Order: sequence, then structure tokens, then C-alpha cells
Amino acid sequence: MNEQVHYASFSRRLAASLIDTLFLLILFIVLYALFAALIDPLTIQLVNNILPVVLVIALWLRYGGTPGKLLLNCYIVDAQTGDKLQPGQAILRYLAYFVSTIPLGLGFFWIIWHPRRQGFHDLIASTVVIHQTAIIADPLASQSLDELIDAGEK
Repeated sequence: MNEQVHYASFSRRLAASLIDTLFLLILFIVLYALFAALIDPLTIQLVNNILPVVLVIALWLRYGGTPGKLLLNCYIVDAQTGDKLQPGQAILRYLAYFVSTIPLGLGFFWIIWHPRRQGFHDLIASTVVIHQTAIIADPLASQSLDELIDAGEK
């Protein structure tokens, strides 16, 4: 593997988050347009609160990232092995987002200063977000993160 692999920067991750927000907004507008008249307000609130959680975790597990991350060639991987996330790890990472928001989003800004560009949620779940400078057939191959980084330095 000859392409360089880097930790995704704060600005790249922020851009991915904005893309994801737009993606979810469009998805919910379409869902409401199709089903709002058929669904009671309690069900709408459940969908508002549960669907994003399930969708984000499923995307992390299946593809290694959300649409925004994937469009920007970023993938969430295990910080120790470079492998795909495990289900428990993905759930922990999502829940740790709440820790990253306290106080004043410091856990997200931590990405700027951390040498591996990890936020509090990444540190808690033992994950990193990598940015691949070249698109490859299988971005989450079984190669370890150290091997990917070593290959990028050649």
C-alpha cells in the first residue's frame, strides 16, 4: 500500500460533520414529508432521538464513517490495531460525544492539540480518524494502523 495515511485534521472532521448534518436534515425532511400525516407526535419524537443514533452507529460499523467522513476520505478505526470498530466500541464512541461537549465542546477542540488528532470521544473509545490521501479499494483492510502509517512514510 503506497498511499499516505494521516490523522484527519480538525477542519476536515468539522467539514464532515457539517456534511452529515445536512445529510440528516434532508433525510428527516423527506421522512416527514412522506410519513408525518400518518405518525403521532410521540413516534416522531422517538424517531428524532433514536434514528440518528442507530443510523450513525450502523454507518460507522459498516463503512467506517458517516457520509461526510467518507466523502472526505476519512475513516474511523481502532486506535490500537487500525481495524474496523467493534459494536461496543462504536456505541461507546457515540455516548462519549456527550463527554466531548462538556465544557463548551472542549473534547472536540482537543482534536486540534492532540498529536493523533483524537477528541475526548476518540480517547474514551480508543479510536482514531484517519484521512487517506488516495482512494483504495478496501480502506479498512486488515493491515494495522502502524503498518498504514509506515507505508505512508515511504
